[in-house]
Amino acid sequence: MVKGNIEMLAELPKKYKPRKTIKKGRGMSCAAIFTLLYFCNTEYRNTFYGTWTSKTFQKYRFDQGSDRTKFTILTTVHRSIWKSFEVEMEEWLTHSWDSLHQEKPDWFTESAIAHIPSDMIPHWRQGSVREEAGEKETIILASKRRMSVLEGLGSAVGFAS
Repeated sequence: MVKGNIEMLAELPKKYKPRKTIKKGRGMSCAAIFTLLYFCNTEYRNTFYGTWTSKTFQKYRFDQGSDRTKFTILTTVHRSIWKSFEVEMEEWLTHSWDSLHQEKPDWFTESAIAHIPSDMIPHWRQGSVREEAGEKETIILASKRRMSVLEGLGSAVGFAS
């Protein structure tokens, strides 16, 4: 017969039983946060909490921001965050690609361009553009599944799976 968790905890020696100090720790952290908010300048209290998610905040930045802001979102924010407005991002990049190359703003450098996902680069499907960038004729997209620990160790040691 399988014993329940409570019965198993009752049988454990005292040194293995969970302590009740965790609840005290939560109370102290809540007290610290309330103390911080109490002594904080009232005009800055709203900066400690908000209802925006990262996705809605990045969408707002994309809609209201300059070309530099949009480029920063594209090159530094994880794709899963801006996936919901990826089509708009691609349209913006296609529309402004030529002007960015002609104007050459100080933030539009070769190293920054290297951080653009290759499937977002306008005209990427044309072979001449890929050849100019030094890419192969076919694009092999990486699998979304991460390697297991054993696969990673095997590839590091040189064993093929």
